[in-house]
Amino acid sequence: MTIAIDDFGTGYSSLSYLKLFPVDVLKVDQSFVRDMMVDSQSMDIVKTITSLAHSLSLLIVAEGVEEKQHLNKLIDLGCELGQGYYFYKPMPKEEFDKLLV
Repeated sequence: MTIAIDDFGTGYSSLSYLKLFPVDVLKVDQSFVRDMMVDSQSMDIVKTITSLAHSLSLLIVAEGVEEKQHLNKLIDLGCELGQGYYFYKPMPKEEFDKLLV
């Protein structure tokens, strides 16, 4: 079983969860990813969460990847996975199944 902390850095996702639960994955909230190219604080937060995940041997997923520049910067930071409109917009299962064939 894999445990991921979604929307890390916002709401109820606390650093203490990293000690409380056998976490495998941190998902960086889309609000930081979306703004990271125009807001230095968002960029610093993404860098910090990525570094934290790496130091704890956790997989990192960036939410809200919407532009190629987001993807390129996340790759530079060592982010392993991303999700967002840059890759595909939400679709019905039937359409998704066709992509896998």
